[in-house]
Amino acid sequence: MLYQEFMANSDRMLGGPKVNGLPDNVYSSAHQTASNYAEDWFRGASGIPPYFTSNNLAVPRAVFLKIGGFDETFRVAQEEREFAMRWADHGFASAWMPGAVVVHRHELTLLSFLRQQFRYGMGAIDFRAVRSRCALPRSVRFEGFRFHFGLIAKPFTDGFGVRSLQLAALLIAAQAAYAAGVMFRSATIRRQPVG
Repeated sequence: MLYQEFMANSDRMLGGPKVNGLPDNVYSSAHQTASNYAEDWFRGASGIPPYFTSNNLAVPRAVFLKIGGFDETFRVAQEEREFAMRWADHGFASAWMPGAVVVHRHELTLLSFLRQQFRYGMGAIDFRAVRSRCALPRSVRFEGFRFHFGLIAKPFTDGFGVRSLQLAALLIAAQAAYAAGVMFRSATIRRQPVG
């Protein structure tokens, strides 16, 4: 479906949803819940360009290269979000394709799940640093209480039943790991020599 839509609208960035291909892996389920929640949040936020993860994304190659593609200076995460901002800075359109579903099989353990969230927090600092230096900076403030509370409540609103408590606990741990990554990367940047 993404291919057909892209052929009809080849001037747009198109993205679609992903579903967890490992539903019995609670860590993969927690990751998928967090990822989907963040994408939905940013698609619905006023004035913030939506972003799509690169595992379900289509863009015209010539335009992708013209605006610099993914920023390879990102060490850990956030390159899709930064690319989406740059895409919007150039005035290009984006479209969400709800029928273009990708099955995502990301095998995680507790340790790899928390490490991933820590790295996402580190990437958030790099994302904000890159955006602060761009020609057309947009607001990139940290999400507030509503975002974080909504994320933790998501397993209950999605009707995961008994598993909701386990997922919510993992999402709380994920938020703590993310915050630790933010603090670690912020401290690392402050210690780097200027010039």
